[in-house]
Amino acid sequence: MSSMIRPATLFVALLALTGCEKASAKAEQEAAMVEKTGDEAATCAAKRKVADAYLSEGNEAEYKTAKLYADTSCLSYQLRRQNGVVL
Repeated sequence: MSSMIRPATLFVALLALTGCEKASAKAEQEAAMVEKTGDEAATCAAKRKVADAYLSEGNEAEYKTAKLYADTSCLSYQLRRQNGVVL
């Protein structure tokens, strides 16, 4: 994983500082924690929750981005599982 700070991570940190936490921010925070565990199935599910949270909030632009991240993560997991390389 890259050492660069993702814009979404920075956004979550800023929201936490302001005390204004939306469901999407909480989902982003949870997904980041789950991703650190290395559990690819859980990461896939967590990233889908992020996309769902943006959809519920009506934030189309962020939903599209989060859905792309989720789809990529889940596809990677499925391919690795099919090839017997699941972490």
